[in-house]
Amino acid sequence: MNIVAIGDVHGCFYTFQAIVEKYWKDKDILVQVGDLIDRGNFSGKTVEYARDLQISYPERVFFLLGNHEYELIKYTTTDSSNWLRRSGRKTLNSFNEINLSLFETAEWLKKLPLFWKNEDVFLSHAGISKHNKDLFDLDRNDSIIWNRENIKNIDKIQVVGHTPITNKLPLFDIKSNTWYIDTGACFGGYLSGIKLNLKGEIIDIFSIKTILKDI
Repeated sequence: MNIVAIGDVHGCFYTFQAIVEKYWKDKDILVQVGDLIDRGNFSGKTVEYARDLQISYPERVFFLLGNHEYELIKYTTTDSSNWLRRSGRKTLNSFNEINLSLFETAEWLKKLPLFWKNEDVFLSHAGISKHNKDLFDLDRNDSIIWNRENIKNIDKIQVVGHTPITNKLPLFDIKSNTWYIDTGACFGGYLSGIKLNLKGEIIDIFSIKTILKDI
């Protein structure tokens, strides 16, 4: 059994479906590192696809909470309109097109984990800040879903999204022992990922160019 980690999807449904079908085998663990929604054209379809995968393979498919999911949740539970000011209106429209409930989606998102880990690997949306001692205060800019500071070396391989890199393939930072796997799918770049064994050793590095109708 291996781990297949996929970067930020941002509503690029057809690209996401293509990369899953090409690079993930159902005997492996699939971890998508958050930001399924917003920016791309098909957030609604992306959520439906993710939920179907999770239902079909509950022990092997994991979607992590990203900052965009958190903003949607806040929109449904507080008077915050920050999500709408970002790209929430486009996402709402994509939900309405397929009659996907915003509030039912928010309830599903609330149950998403903030990380996936074993003894040698730690996956999260934005990585562990070197300075933040309260990683799970999600309103902090250096929390585990918002951090853009230098990532702390925790003596495990870390795999993160959140900060897009202008590269076709994921990049490894030796200092922090971290793979960055967001390669800007929603900006016309690539949707990328890596396959690791359970000890964090790389088996494959892959990407697929964003399918044009997704953006």
